[in-house]
Amino acid sequence: MFFIENSLVTISLFIFIVLRAAEKANKKEEAVAIAPAGPSQEELLSQIRDLLKK
Repeated sequence: MFFIENSLVTISLFIFIVLRAAEKANKKEEAVAIAPAGPSQEELLSQIRDLLKK
């Protein structure tokens, strides 16, 4: 009986860890998708250069 309870706890823990890792991976993908695409560093430097020329 102890073996069955022990294996049940082990399997439950494994499933919990796998689901938690999947949630973290999903959040990272969402964070990358939400980030707005702004001007690149080169474009910003070009704009600053142009403003300083004026």
